[in-house]
Amino acid sequence: MKIEYLNYILEVWRCGSINAAAKVLYLSQSGLSSIIKSVEGELGYPIFERGQNGIVASPQGARFFRYAERMVSDYEAMLEIGRQVREEENLSIVSSRFSYAMHCFYDFIRSRPKGVYRDTFQEFGINRVIDSIATNKGRIGVLVVQQNQLDRFRRMAKERDLDLYVTDIELDVSILMSQSHPLAKLDVVPFDELKKYKFVADIDVSDEDLLLEDTRTVLRLSDRASTYDAIHLEGFISTILSVDEPDAIRHNCICRPLTGHASRFVMIYFKRKNMDFHSRELGYLTYLSEKICQQG
Repeated sequence: MKIEYLNYILEVWRCGSINAAAKVLYLSQSGLSSIIKSVEGELGYPIFERGQNGIVASPQGARFFRYAERMVSDYEAMLEIGRQVREEENLSIVSSRFSYAMHCFYDFIRSRPKGVYRDTFQEFGINRVIDSIATNKGRIGVLVVQQNQLDRFRRMAKERDLDLYVTDIELDVSILMSQSHPLAKLDVVPFDELKKYKFVADIDVSDEDLLLEDTRTVLRLSDRASTYDAIHLEGFISTILSVDEPDAIRHNCICRPLTGHASRFVMIYFKRKNMDFHSRELGYLTYLSEKICQQG
């Protein structure tokens, strides 16, 4: 017996009419009558009998409906368990502009068992990522920062009541440019060369997080598309993580390794202190770390 049929029969009972229930359920009257006969045949007793003002529950039907309502209610409760679990296991990642993290996010949800999830991935500048986690607009923040700035991020996490996790994953940084840029002729870019050219950075990245010592002439933009336009059309350069180079190549840009800069870059992530990681979050962070290590 299908739960769906129980719902149909309960609706007939509430309406006191097969015709009225059929309209509510968007079924044909004959189809609904056939369902009732099928269920009565399975049970071995009549559920309805004809009354003065329509159909009413038979003596057996009166008892049947008590159980039917309970079964439908229990079934809905069982479905709700699944909905609650899926809601609790949504992914809500907020990342700095780190396209490899985004691609790993897509790969992770595509390669895992299907479910009804409302996963989200947002990209912002560093400061806004931290603010999004602190204000409950995301669950996990993922950043790549300079190692010599870790103490500052630890202080920020403490001030915002966040848990900070520093991974052992180090990433290389390259310089992003158009194919016609003068630096494209070099195999590697010395750090001292950067000050000679126009530089573009995320509008939400603080001066401390930029490689340049003199940041007064840095162009600040808010999205990746505008950054690529500045590089192609106006000859700007920017930084990019080595794992993100395939994304740059798709945009017809060139990347060159950077030398002469002492600080390394490391991946960190953080969450609110009153929040525990659920299994999908741990799965994504593990997947991201493993894929970066494979690239290295």
